[in-house]
Amino acid sequence: MNKRIRIFTFMLYNYGAILQAYALQHYLRTLHKYDVQIVNFETKIQSESIRIFRKYSSNFIVNFLILCLSLWRYPQLKRKQKRVFNFKKTCLSLTKEFFSTEEEVLNNPPQADIYISGSDQVFNPNNNLYWRVYYLGFPKNNSLKIAYAPSFGISQFTSEMEKRLTPYIKDFDLLSCREKEGAQFLSKITQSDVPVVIDPVFLLSSGEWEKIAVLPDQKGYIFIYDLNGGQSLVDIARQIKQKTGLKIICLTLKVQRFYPVDKQIYDCGPREFIGYIRQAEYVVTDSFHGTAFSIIFKKKFYTYVALNHMSSRIYTLLESLNLKDRIIENKKVQEFCFEDQSLPDYARKLNEIISESKTFLQKI
Repeated sequence: MNKRIRIFTFMLYNYGAILQAYALQHYLRTLHKYDVQIVNFETKIQSESIRIFRKYSSNFIVNFLILCLSLWRYPQLKRKQKRVFNFKKTCLSLTKEFFSTEEEVLNNPPQADIYISGSDQVFNPNNNLYWRVYYLGFPKNNSLKIAYAPSFGISQFTSEMEKRLTPYIKDFDLLSCREKEGAQFLSKITQSDVPVVIDPVFLLSSGEWEKIAVLPDQKGYIFIYDLNGGQSLVDIARQIKQKTGLKIICLTLKVQRFYPVDKQIYDCGPREFIGYIRQAEYVVTDSFHGTAFSIIFKKKFYTYVALNHMSSRIYTLLESLNLKDRIIENKKVQEFCFEDQSLPDYARKLNEIISESKTFLQKI
């Protein structure tokens, strides 16, 4: 009988969340030929993350201005929404059972031989509304509970967190983590070594990603992927442009326009996101997955970090590949002086980490 694997991961409608879910499911299906599905768990908050018109701020004026901009950008934003929905429908295999609350999952979890929690920030202890779902807080019933590359999203842990999470963590059969601080926290609780494994997007080769990418017409540009960095990312890209003469293309989750950029895109789906990084000469981002795909496609890149304690997964990844000099911290943006330098050869170390991560999954 084919084993059933059910994956609990964030169904947020951002590129990183969707693509890491795709990668883990695709790799496990290739590895084991098992029945692998992503649990169709989507809270109201998660559903609203893809809405074009939604409340962004408690400030009426701010909301009104964003509403006006959203109306102005509506055709592009609607196209993005359709592309995201299409990717989810055609590339992800979800359970027929749909869950929208923590209680629904805990009281009647989907049947499986193996449950996997991960990746992304599924272990973030501040997910107060539904954290037990991602800690697999339901009875095992002879099934295995595994955590693959979960991220806590923080690097400092309180005694209250440890007390609250310990019973759930000890119920896992196999544990791993995406950042070293989180792995140390898990090791402390379990009194055993917990490996640091790599994000699922690295389980697939650049060639495998290229197969599903939609490439833009342009090539050889500076690509900004902005989550929260905003103008700081533009300032970094502008320095690169001054030295190279390359155009700046900006992908942001915001609806406002950044200056000076040559092109700002609002209709990008997951396939197009991969394509824009694939065709770039340089990437400037404050995103973990923007950084990850820059590495996969061997791009010259800079990663902006606004808050060090919230970016442990970025530090873990880049330190492990001897790429820490690609990080530009918030306080150092004004000191940044672009010099065109080739990246060190990180392929061997990256392949070692990927191999270790695949070995972990082969234990399933």
